[in-house]
Amino acid sequence: MYALALIAALAASSTGQQATLPDAERIFQAYGAGDYDTCSRLIISYDASSVPAPVNAPLLAAECLSRQNRFAQAFDYLRRHIPRGDISMEDLRTKDRPGLDALRKQPQWPAFLADAEKLDAARIARMDMPLHDEILRRIAIDQQAQHASIDNKYAQPQMDALAAVNRDNLAWLRSTLMNAKRWPGRTQVGADGSNALWLLLQHADGDVALQRRALDLMTRAESGEVSPIDQAMLTDRVLVNEGKPQHYGSQFSTADKGTMTMKPADTDSEAELDARRAAVGLPSLADYRQQLREMYHTTVQ
Repeated sequence: MYALALIAALAASSTGQQATLPDAERIFQAYGAGDYDTCSRLIISYDASSVPAPVNAPLLAAECLSRQNRFAQAFDYLRRHIPRGDISMEDLRTKDRPGLDALRKQPQWPAFLADAEKLDAARIARMDMPLHDEILRRIAIDQQAQHASIDNKYAQPQMDALAAVNRDNLAWLRSTLMNAKRWPGRTQVGADGSNALWLLLQHADGDVALQRRALDLMTRAESGEVSPIDQAMLTDRVLVNEGKPQHYGSQFSTADKGTMTMKPADTDSEAELDARRAAVGLPSLADYRQQLREMYHTTVQ
């Protein structure tokens, strides 16, 4: 579910989060309606929480601020988020949007871009790029095999190929994480690397002890290093694999007729599950079911 994870972005502390943060759909609806003030306010509201804004939203915040001629605020916002790895420098330089085009025409743009490139270079210099690149190499192979199995309706040749990929990744994950002293988080491998590592672990059901070890590392990580969405979904995966009820309602099973049904949770209240999900940035169960339908081309209850 890498595509789902990227769409949602989705990260936060599962404790102390009282207000429900806006989801990506509300943000992009506001932008599509030309309500740039609401769009920017919704995205900036994430700054007061421990939940990172949805993927691509930080650059959209700058776009929306610029569309209101709030150029100084747009530059300040970008300066805060570039060191976090929230802004694609390529998109910042070239993405064709009216607000971004207007920013590039401002007299302070050349100096700002020079500063932005230094901030991003400093962020990359702190990263473990060999580990980052290896994680992304493995997730690309994983996703190719996962989608091949889905597209071919789980035919045996594709399932055998997927099993081989999972075995190789499982061995690598064991060697990388079982003796690790900390979770490879945003500082070490970037948000994309940390998220991709989580997804590899979601597919490591052959070793629940490894998944539990990774979850323990996530739990002990410093604030901002781990996507709370990733942590929440791995929490559910570990609980289900340990034979326990899940906490966020993220895990579904497929019956013989292909219908996907949510596995048992520790509450029968979907409203309570939705509140837990909102606290960590996950979409509502209704939206999640629709995403599963579109991804797996099947009925979801």
